[in-house]
Amino acid sequence: MRSIWKSPSGMRCKDIGNNLFLFVFNNKEDYDWVLRQESWLFDKSLVLLQKLHEEVHPSKVEWKTCLLRVRVYGVPLVCMSYKVGQIIGQSMGVTEEVEWVKDRGNQGSYFHLRVLVPINEPLRRGMNLACGCLGKVWVYFKYEKLPNFCFVCGCLGHVERDCLMERSRRDKGDMAVCNYGQWLRVKDMSRPMNS
Repeated sequence: MRSIWKSPSGMRCKDIGNNLFLFVFNNKEDYDWVLRQESWLFDKSLVLLQKLHEEVHPSKVEWKTCLLRVRVYGVPLVCMSYKVGQIIGQSMGVTEEVEWVKDRGNQGSYFHLRVLVPINEPLRRGMNLACGCLGKVWVYFKYEKLPNFCFVCGCLGHVERDCLMERSRRDKGDMAVCNYGQWLRVKDMSRPMNS
């Protein structure tokens, strides 16, 4: 993590077991910068960070959400407003930021959201959006820098081979059904600034 975090001076890391690590920073600016950034990835796995208070044992920290960047495609132009972006974000979790990215060639216009999403619930693939006289319109989501996730249940934190739902399916002899896949990832990460 040291290289990913631009080599903070004097940072120490202690493995405290059960996939938990304690990072201690000597420099408050480095500490603040690391916490302010998005959710971090290490080897395509999600790294969740939380400020630890001295009176709380690390094993007692509850990990409930992570911040993800989401692109929302298929929103009719008449519905492109900050309020609609907020509504879409709230359907996924807690909306931190809404931005409308204007037509970028083959990408089209889309909402760019920063959303705190629950890590123990399936990723949202899209939603039916009520658009006034247009009725309900399906809008779909793609995630930037999406960590490893399960293509069977759609949850972060594990892949298919570790999925309880997949094990249950195999035990019953049922066919595999993957409702999630690579298509949820943004392929082209270039995102020019709005003009």
